This record gives sequence, structure tokens and C-alpha cells, in this order.
Amino acid sequence: MGLGQVWKSPDKQQILLLMKLPVPMNVKDAIKTATIQDAKVEKQQQITICGNQSAIYISATGTSNFNGTRQPGRMDMIMSSTGGATYMALYARPEHQTVDAQAETAIRSLCEKKS
Repeated sequence: MGLGQVWKSPDKQQILLLMKLPVPMNVKDAIKTATIQDAKVEKQQQITICGNQSAIYISATGTSNFNGTRQPGRMDMIMSSTGGATYMALYARPEHQTVDAQAETAIRSLCEKKS
């Protein structure tokens, strides 16, 4: 079982999700665990985070339940596998809402905690 934490905007329309899973995970399975259903990946690219950690950035659209209403949504996710675990940071919002720059910055600051 993994560890996770969720933050919601005051209007409960936007979410930021952080997860650590105890196993490596591929992109297809990661998207299945996301908050967006019927996800259509619009962008997928290799990036570097935390100085030298390899990661994957994924941007997708689909539908989701935002504050009790099913509507078109957008998801941006960073995932990285290191030390036998997968770390994921996800930002989801209704398609029509403006991007929260702090949430976008937050998902890109996903770094493995060194003990």
C-alpha cells in the first residue's frame, strides 16, 4: 500500500495529489490511478527534477467529478521511480479554470526524501 496526501482548493474544484507507491509503475497504470476518467494524453515527455532525477511529465484531458459535478477536466502529472518506489504528483482542475501557478510549481518540486 502506498502513501498519499491530497490538497483541495477552497472551492474544491482543484486538487493536488502526492503519492508514494512501494513499486515501480508505468505511465499507463499511473494514468489509471488518476482523478481523470477517459484520459487522453496530450503531452508526455522526459524531464529532470531535483537536479538530476529522471521523471516523466504527462498532461491529459478527460472527465472528472469536481465538487460533485462531472465535467471536462485537465490533469498535469509528474512521476518518477527511484529506490524501487514510484513518486507521483498530480494537479487536476476543471478544463475551464485558470491554471494555479503555485500548484504547477508544486508538482515539479517532487523529490525523494533522503533520510
